[in-house]
Amino acid sequence: MNLRELENNTTAHDQIIGKLTDTFHGKVICISGKFNTTHIELKNIIENKLCGWVTSRLSKHSDYILVGRNASPTIINKAIQLNITILKGEDFNGYFGCI
Repeated sequence: MNLRELENNTTAHDQIIGKLTDTFHGKVICISGKFNTTHIELKNIIENKLCGWVTSRLSKHSDYILVGRNASPTIINKAIQLNITILKGEDFNGYFGCI
């Protein structure tokens, strides 16, 4: 199913959002870089739709880092060292249309 079909199929979209919620529920997510929306809006999506926690500081307690354009190479390297899953902003864009 491509993105256009997904947008027209609310049942499939809701199922994917449900799976994302299961994945991120209670997880700590750090945001780094520039997106097509503000970090505040991203925080609202993650905390209100996905039930995750957002932090601006990457630490050993972080579960994921969401990286956008011009994300800090230092933070990305730290995430690799800490074995934290790196997520690309464009991967979320298809589901939320704002990243």
